[in-house]
Amino acid sequence: MGPPAWGRRVDPLCTARAASYVLKGFSNPLHFDYRDLCLRKNVEPAKPFSGRFNLRITPELHRKIYRASNEEGKSINVWIKEKLESIVA
Repeated sequence: MGPPAWGRRVDPLCTARAASYVLKGFSNPLHFDYRDLCLRKNVEPAKPFSGRFNLRITPELHRKIYRASNEEGKSINVWIKEKLESIVA
């Protein structure tokens, strides 16, 4: 049986173990134990996220975001982070 497809239930044990194994870049030999456990339980291994992503926007939108964030006395990063948090929270 191959690895579970993305979108399946993520087991809490696998998620907890991911915090210690996945975030180490899989350099720990225990990573294989983690992957094996998830495969045996037929659950999706937790996917690590860096907290960074690139977003391509038009120069005009960039300018508008800059002005809006500047009016609130915030950096573009903080301003966008707050806007995204309010949408998905």
